[in-house]
Amino acid sequence: MMNIMINKRKHTLRYYVHRLSTVLIVLCSVPVVGVSQGASEAQLKSSLSKFKNYRYGNISIFKLDDESMNGVTQLLNPEPIQPEASKKCSPAKQTQIDDKVQELGCAVDLTALQEDEEIKKVLRAECIDYAKYAVNRMQWQCNKFKKAYVVTMRYQTGAQPKLVALLTSNSESPRLPTILASPRDIITYTQLRQSGAPSGSPAKTLYEYLGNFVLQSSEAEGVNVTPEAQGLGDEVFWEKVYGLAAAVKEDDVAQYVRISEGQAMEYKAPRELIVSPDLISYRDYSLSDGSAPADSIYNRNLPKFGVELRHGNDAVNQPGFFSERVSLNALWGVNRLGIILPTNGLASLSSSFGIQRRMTYAGFGINAGFDFPWKVTNAGTGVFHISGSYVFDDAKQSSHQRSVQPQQTFSVIERRGADSIRVTRTNTLANDYLIRFNAQAHYSFAVGIDSGNFFRFRIGGGVYSREVWQADNGNTREETIRNGSVTRDTSFTKDNFTRFNTRFFGGISARVEYMSMYVSTPYGFSLQYFDETMMGEAWLLVPISTDVGLRFDGRLAAPILRDPYEWENQTLFVPSMRLIYNF
Repeated sequence: MMNIMINKRKHTLRYYVHRLSTVLIVLCSVPVVGVSQGASEAQLKSSLSKFKNYRYGNISIFKLDDESMNGVTQLLNPEPIQPEASKKCSPAKQTQIDDKVQELGCAVDLTALQEDEEIKKVLRAECIDYAKYAVNRMQWQCNKFKKAYVVTMRYQTGAQPKLVALLTSNSESPRLPTILASPRDIITYTQLRQSGAPSGSPAKTLYEYLGNFVLQSSEAEGVNVTPEAQGLGDEVFWEKVYGLAAAVKEDDVAQYVRISEGQAMEYKAPRELIVSPDLISYRDYSLSDGSAPADSIYNRNLPKFGVELRHGNDAVNQPGFFSERVSLNALWGVNRLGIILPTNGLASLSSSFGIQRRMTYAGFGINAGFDFPWKVTNAGTGVFHISGSYVFDDAKQSSHQRSVQPQQTFSVIERRGADSIRVTRTNTLANDYLIRFNAQAHYSFAVGIDSGNFFRFRIGGGVYSREVWQADNGNTREETIRNGSVTRDTSFTKDNFTRFNTRFFGGISARVEYMSMYVSTPYGFSLQYFDETMMGEAWLLVPISTDVGLRFDGRLAAPILRDPYEWENQTLFVPSMRLIYNF
């Protein structure tokens, strides 16, 4: 009796899960009135990135056969074509280059090739074009997907299929649940309708091409994999797996950077523009040869070049306007290099958020930051991050100095022969604070969990110097008195602003960053520890369309293991809003 009740409860639970998942898939497959196309597609991708939705969803899944797979591959990820100029390179030199490219594998690029002295001699004149072609071909082999699946609403034999998405995968696993739990790309029905069909096909769009494939091949052996995905025909269901995690390879530096910057949008166009009160940024993700395969995601690569105007010194937990620092940076690849400007920019806006300003600025300076993989062993070793900055010239006296000695007045009378000299002095002392330099080095590694959830962990150390600049202002008046009358009255003022002292601080620095991508409103957070203070950041991205997003940010910094220094606030909250445009 007890076993019957348990089985009944299990069947009831499976029924409700099935119904709930069916509704979820159907809702995500049809645009909802009042919801942006970007948000609807994000919901669909989120649903399709979770294997449980395939288990119980009212859908069908078809694996592309070899012929259709070749057509889709050539459309979405075409093999590089060898330029005519590269054929002038002799066969022997071509073989030499090919052997080196094979040795370097997926980490190959022109820079790595040129580190070999023998290859460097070959990479001249006509053979440089062949080397570029060989590198592009290897990267194509590493990045091309191995399998592809068409997801449709529950399919009835002979009926016109209603496509939901095309899934691609790099996985070599024989288990379909593993493949479906971590797809490489999810191309929605909207994108399928916007894409052309493979060359030579009578279909006009990729949607029509895949629909014809399902219609003609649904009963072919190995094509309809719906039963395998949903665990039908087995004695037991697939064991439910939680928290499927995979390390992000150190060669994929672009993904590390995206996690750190909270870049959740997938760019279908090569250029990015970000506008906010504390950041104006432009980046170009065009490929070096100017080409791009259909439906490519441009920001899966590092930017070709870019420029940004940025407020803040986050490395020492001084975010946004509070830092009184503005930098103009050039960006290319893994590099950020720029100058610190002799201005505090829009720092006066800090007062609008109730922030007590404490810092000041100086002259021009330099700052830099780099993310790079460092292969110490054949195993994955993660990505290293180093950054630093230094400002030149004297500090600028601010209008918000911290008073050290309020105005004091005292008077003395001195005798000089027959005269009496009355001396009256007033004096004030106030401090400004300047970060002269800072440097930081981190080792980091990243993991992806359940496709679309990414963590980056950093551990390292940092150091910085703080200078106190003191304003010593005063007035002195001397009156000469003879026979009770003032015979001479002189005065002079003192207005000194000098460096009073310098202190150095340093210690362990650690940071964890999280980004969730394939949800209707992507979000993320980060926590950073340095110098016994903690800075947390949370952000939420609202997709307005597929190429426009509005991101809301909030950063909170506070000392946690000590009292605040005289130039710090007890707590510091800095809100911001960013408009992101991909074009």
